[in-house]
Amino acid sequence: MKHRLRTHRPIRSAVGVVVGIVLGLTGCGGNDGGSSGAGPGPSDLVLAKAATSGDNQTATVGTALKDPVRIVATRGGTADPGNDVSWTVVSGGGTVTPDAPTTGADGSASAHWTLGNTAGTQTLRAAIAGATPASVQFSATAQAGPAASITIISGNGQQGTVSQALGSPLVVGATDAHGNAVAGVMVQWAVTGGGGSVSPASGATGSDGHASAQWTLGSAAGPNTLTAAANGASGALTGSPLQFTATGVVPPPAPTHADIQVQNDAFVPQSVTIAAGGTVTWTWVGQGHNVTPVLSPTFAGPSTTASAPFTYGPITFNAPGTYQYICTVHGALINGQPSGMRGTIVVQ
Repeated sequence: MKHRLRTHRPIRSAVGVVVGIVLGLTGCGGNDGGSSGAGPGPSDLVLAKAATSGDNQTATVGTALKDPVRIVATRGGTADPGNDVSWTVVSGGGTVTPDAPTTGADGSASAHWTLGNTAGTQTLRAAIAGATPASVQFSATAQAGPAASITIISGNGQQGTVSQALGSPLVVGATDAHGNAVAGVMVQWAVTGGGGSVSPASGATGSDGHASAQWTLGSAAGPNTLTAAANGASGALTGSPLQFTATGVVPPPAPTHADIQVQNDAFVPQSVTIAAGGTVTWTWVGQGHNVTPVLSPTFAGPSTTASAPFTYGPITFNAPGTYQYICTVHGALINGQPSGMRGTIVVQ
């Protein structure tokens, strides 16, 4: 009995030791898992923008921002000095000058940012190796500088009918010294030759830096000239005044007579142009059609539906205007407009 007791006591002690070791190891594993969860731990270095960070400022292209950009490094919620900070211009082409190479006693570091020469959003990055996050990004808005020059965008060298507006508007563009579009520049338009007119006489450039005008040529055939002028803060912009040229052309006289065939389901040609006092003749080559004037002005049409061979006219058109007609058998007025078998006579 005693022997058996002496045999089991050491075994129970050994088992207790083993269990204790296992529990101890399990406890250590649990603590490690708790400290390795998401987010920085108390010993991790944290990088952030400072409360007064200098982010989202606006300045003229090529100039320094008013306020420095600033970051702060902390560890366990306490300022962490002596960290090397890398500043990099990401977009916009500007430059950055650090105030110090490392974070100071308060954990902060700052830099002065000079914007590049391209208008729009520009970006800058500050980074610390081993920090969480590894970097933070700043943005700034670069605005165009004062207007420096004006150029022709489009509309020069056109040809058009005398006394008529040109087919395309005249367009000019104002830019700063770096080629950025400048809004709000007043452009003065003036006809200098040919006797035509321009509208508007003046107007400001839009957000794209462009201003436009419509040019109506003079009544005589030949060259027409016009200028576009603009001033900046220190006088006339480079390129001002710009000169546009155009050529006025007298169109050939309209014919004095037109022949129209009344075919099956179509007037051919569908549209004709004649001079005032000219005449039109319709000849039927199809079956069962009529010529019925619609809308205003009007004219006298045949009072019957006819088939080939049949001719109507010549009918004289003295008053200028656009005359419209249909075949009521195969055409109609739909929403107040001729549709189907229809024709047009333009009298100039």
